[in-house]
Amino acid sequence: MATLRGSLGEANLGRLVVLREAAGLVTDLVGSEQPVFAWLVHALGSPIVMGGQAQRTLYVADADLVPVGEVPEVRLRMIIEAQNETDFDAALAEAAAIIDVKQIDDKELASLLEKAAEQAFLAHSLALVATPVALREMGFRSMAGSEEALQFKRAHAGVELRIDATADWLANWRLTGISHSARHAQYSEKLLPNEVARGKVFLAVLQIWREAFGNAGMPECLELAVLYERHQASMNRIHVRRPVLTVDPKVFRAILRWMQEQEHKLLDPQGDVTLAFSDGLLRLATGNVAYGCAAWGDWVDDCVVVRQDLLALSGPLARARQIRIEQAADHLGINGLVLHRSPHSIVP
Repeated sequence: MATLRGSLGEANLGRLVVLREAAGLVTDLVGSEQPVFAWLVHALGSPIVMGGQAQRTLYVADADLVPVGEVPEVRLRMIIEAQNETDFDAALAEAAAIIDVKQIDDKELASLLEKAAEQAFLAHSLALVATPVALREMGFRSMAGSEEALQFKRAHAGVELRIDATADWLANWRLTGISHSARHAQYSEKLLPNEVARGKVFLAVLQIWREAFGNAGMPECLELAVLYERHQASMNRIHVRRPVLTVDPKVFRAILRWMQEQEHKLLDPQGDVTLAFSDGLLRLATGNVAYGCAAWGDWVDDCVVVRQDLLALSGPLARARQIRIEQAADHLGINGLVLHRSPHSIVP
C-alpha cells in the first residue's frame, strides 16, 4: 500500500493506493520522456481523475509513491471486488434512470447493451498497457525461482503448450512457445516492447497457439486477441497507404557513391535524377548514365529529384540497415528524410 505524491496533481496528493503489479520500465504510461520503473495501482475510495477520465487502476512511477504498509493478496482481491461491485451498482442505477426518462423498451436496451459491451471490449484491447500486466491477465504466472519471468501452460489434444515470457535488458519481452509430443514438435518466438496495445500482447500469444494447434481448442482467455485482430484487419482495409519501395541498401549506397565519383563526367553536373520502378528494379537515370537497384514494393509514377539533394543523403544513409523510399505528391521520403521533387520537371 502507498500514497501518491503531488506530481499527479494536488487533488491526488496523499491518495491511498494498493500496488497490484510491477509494470517494469515504461515511458508513455506515466508521461515520462525517460524509462522509469512503474507500478499498476488500484485507487482506494473514489476513482482518480487523470486526463479528464476517472480511473480505478492506473500506472504510477515508483518515484511518485510513498510506501505505507502491505496488503495481503487475498485482502487486495476483496477490496477490488467490493469497489467494482459498488461502481457497477452506481452505473446500473444511472442506467435505470436514463431508461425511465428515455422510455427504452427491452429490445432497444438489449441492442444498446450489446453495442456498448463490444465498444468497451474493443477499447480494452486498444488500451496501452505494460506487457507483463497483459500477460498476467491472460493467465501467465511467475516462474519458480523468478519473479520477473512469467509462464503460461495450456494443453490441447494431449499436447501441452508452454509459453515462457522473459524481459531483456532493453525492457523488451520475449515470448517463447514450446510444445512437443511423439508426433509433434514446435518452437516459436515473439518479441514485444514493454508498452504496447493490450490486444497486441494477446495476439502474440494467440499466434503462438495457432502455430501449435491452429484455431482448434483456443482458450477463452484469448478471445480478446480475435477481436483485436479483426479490428486491425478492418483498419488495414480502409487505410490508404502511400507507395513505398524497399531497396537493396548496399547497392543503393554504391549507386550514390558511383554518382558522386562520376559527377565530373556528366554533361550537366547540376542536373536531376529520374527514379523509375518496374519488374523489381529501381532505375536511377541521370545525364547519360542509368543505374539499377533491386527493390520491392509499390510505386505510382516516375519521379525526378535534384541530384545534389539525393547525393546529400549519402551520409545519413551510410549505416542504414534498411532503406525505404516513400512516394508522396511533392516529395520522396527516404528513411524519413525529405527529398523534394525537382522544380524543373516531373515526369507524368
